[in-house]
Amino acid sequence: MQQTNAAEIQRIAADIRRLGGNLPEEHVNNAILSGLSPSEFRAAALTFNRVQPITTPEPLDIHPSAWRKFSLRKCITAQLPGANVALDGFEAEVNQEMARKLNKRAEGVWIPREALAVQAVQGRNFVAGTGTLGGMLVQTDNLGDGFIELLRNRAAVTMLGARVINLSNPTTIPRQSGAGTVNWVGETVAATLSIGNFTQITLVPNGLSAFQQYSKQLLFESDPSVDDLVRDDIIQSIALEIDRVVLHGTGSGQPTGITGTTGVTTIALGANGAAFSVANGRASVVSLETAIAASNADVNNMAYLTNSRMRARLKMIDEGQATNVARWVWQQEPGTGGLVNGYRAEVSNQVSNIQTQGTATTICSSVFFGNWNDVLIAQFNGGATDLVVDPYTLAQNAVVRVIARNWCDVALRHSQSFAVLLGVLDS
Repeated sequence: MQQTNAAEIQRIAADIRRLGGNLPEEHVNNAILSGLSPSEFRAAALTFNRVQPITTPEPLDIHPSAWRKFSLRKCITAQLPGANVALDGFEAEVNQEMARKLNKRAEGVWIPREALAVQAVQGRNFVAGTGTLGGMLVQTDNLGDGFIELLRNRAAVTMLGARVINLSNPTTIPRQSGAGTVNWVGETVAATLSIGNFTQITLVPNGLSAFQQYSKQLLFESDPSVDDLVRDDIIQSIALEIDRVVLHGTGSGQPTGITGTTGVTTIALGANGAAFSVANGRASVVSLETAIAASNADVNNMAYLTNSRMRARLKMIDEGQATNVARWVWQQEPGTGGLVNGYRAEVSNQVSNIQTQGTATTICSSVFFGNWNDVLIAQFNGGATDLVVDPYTLAQNAVVRVIARNWCDVALRHSQSFAVLLGVLDS
């Protein structure tokens, strides 16, 4: 770099700090001390070392059909003291291979995501001696094919286009948060330095645990199999909680969701909550689209998401009353999710209806709108689950606890891609 005076050095240092945004301070300081120009620093910004290189675990070299043979019940009973059942065969080989690939041993047994993805019978009744707690599973002439599944909330964010990525390590992804500008200059006038800013997305493992309880009797005799029951419950409980934190995650001991992300537009329907009406129904949902379009983020998988209560309200608002032509805010045909303001609209009771707006305490709902393709769901350890058995807590009841541990994180590629309507009341 050419010889510069003290004032110029300070100006260059200030430009580099603005360009660095919230990149690691050591990179910014090293660039200043090395005498890089702002343009040289900008070129180097995307090549800085990450927390760890972005790596994904290698898939296990196992044919998909073989996973039907993987026994979750065997992984459970092998951890029971005094059961005289060792973890061997296919399950032991998979556990050892996962430990090698991940370079870490499970506290219990590694269950790869491929083993959990096998088609499962749904249900949650787990005690053999009582009909409502699992007895129906071991009675004579039990119709396993007719097992009645538990009614659960509907997962929505991946259906709407959220991206799921599998990572091995904590990862940072640089992104440009501000664009440079151009300027008109005369023939002998020097151009004004114009630089953009960089920030970064940080993805780190957040531990998520789900546990169920099984009678020891049920672990050795059941129809449908305990494998299917455990598999389904792990998938459902973990997937639904990840789905929820994408929307409402607090960032305290869990990922930060859309409503807690800085830069997401939030619009209150009323200072103390308000219900949808003919006067505000369409205007309020259109305001979400307007906010996103103002940031040039209205692309790709744009869609509305709310809960069943808000859908009911929007279905009853007819804005065509003055002309005697029905024009419902929420339009729906059989077999479709719905249409609001010309965009796809979906429903999930994962959208909380116990939020607070002003004096309206724990009685409000939200409406989300955005480009769902900008949601990143990071699964660590390749999405594998650590299955840990606790045979002691309820030993006096001959009940075994099974704890499933998973690690994930959530981030938005662009916070401007989302807008949320807050403070919506049922009536």
